[in-house]
Amino acid sequence: MLRGPRFRRLFPDVYVPVHAEVDRALLSRAAYLLVDGRGALGGHSAAELLGADCAPVGAPAEIVSPHRVRRHPGLIARQDRIPPDELQELGGLVVTTPVRTAYDLGRRTPLVEAVVAVDALSHVHGVDPHEVLVLARRHLGSRGSAQLPQVVPPSSTQRFRGRRRRTSRHDQAARKARHSDPERCRVLLAAISRGR
Repeated sequence: MLRGPRFRRLFPDVYVPVHAEVDRALLSRAAYLLVDGRGALGGHSAAELLGADCAPVGAPAEIVSPHRVRRHPGLIARQDRIPPDELQELGGLVVTTPVRTAYDLGRRTPLVEAVVAVDALSHVHGVDPHEVLVLARRHLGSRGSAQLPQVVPPSSTQRFRGRRRRTSRHDQAARKARHSDPERCRVLLAAISRGR
């Protein structure tokens, strides 16, 4: 065990030099070491490592494991069996795919954060928001799935059905808020929800 003034403990048996900057990427890698190959990084951790950082400040690392993982400060541990086709290897780590990450964040985070996450993954990885709804049908009854139709932009689902529909001023403003950086998206969506 590493002890002493030169190291800082992040999780049990996971240490970093005391002067290391602990950002979300480092915390996520540390969380992956904690599960020792018996799980994957999901949620905001997966989004970060996939290059679509969309987490609010101070968001914890997140792991998904078929086994129970004890709680630790700075960590969300979810017990779930994720199908192999919804996982990928990235730099020696197993993370959820961009579509699975969008699906999880779209149903497990508050509405504005969910929209920001799906938008960021769409922008960086070309995730079609419609694919998130397709994945939701694969996992019928999963907690939080009822929020997904609000998260996925109405214009994208209409486009796939081959129909055009008139959009309200609210829909147009929400679409304008998308495709921007996550912080700007949060601000615009907050203003829209307050009716401005």
